[in-house]
Amino acid sequence: MVDQRSSSSDPEPVKEYHGLAISTEELRSKLSQSEDPVMIFDIGNEDRYKREHILGSTFVTCDDETINTMLPKMPKGIDIVL
Repeated sequence: MVDQRSSSSDPEPVKEYHGLAISTEELRSKLSQSEDPVMIFDIGNEDRYKREHILGSTFVTCDDETINTMLPKMPKGIDIVL
């Protein structure tokens, strides 16, 4: 998960997953230097996603239904960034 900070226009708290988070710089490096595939899911605010997002990312709502239907279908051996 990319370490992000909330802005004043996005008051939702940022959840941190210690041991799983990567910095913006680490993600940038992984995307520019790695030949290994990376899947990026934006689970933030959909309006913000429509205005701006990481090129190649996909917006998904992170709820129980998504977790139960998408996670089992995720490819193995690929980095997944939320």
